[in-house]
Amino acid sequence: KADLESIAVLKKIKGNPEAEVTIYRASPENSFNNGDWVSLSKTYAAEHATGNGTKVHSTVVKAKDLKWAMGDINEFGYYPSDETLTDIYNKATKST
Repeated sequence: KADLESIAVLKKIKGNPEAEVTIYRASPENSFNNGDWVSLSKTYAAEHATGNGTKVHSTVVKAKDLKWAMGDINEFGYYPSDETLTDIYNKATKST
């Protein structure tokens, strides 16, 4: 089922990098960060959430912000194009 969900989304956004798409992530926190693993399939994220005791979170992004890992059709990297190197540096060096 997860594969079919992801394929249906990919068909809908094909050729349109500006298309808005809902992404899902199994995580303890409701945040989406540069480089996070995400899925186009809510089912796939739910399977991972069940396996590690977390929740499924979702957000809407542009298709161009996703990079396929070229392994599993359900696994993508999230790389928001509006995030600058300065933003990334500031996050990485933020004191805890």
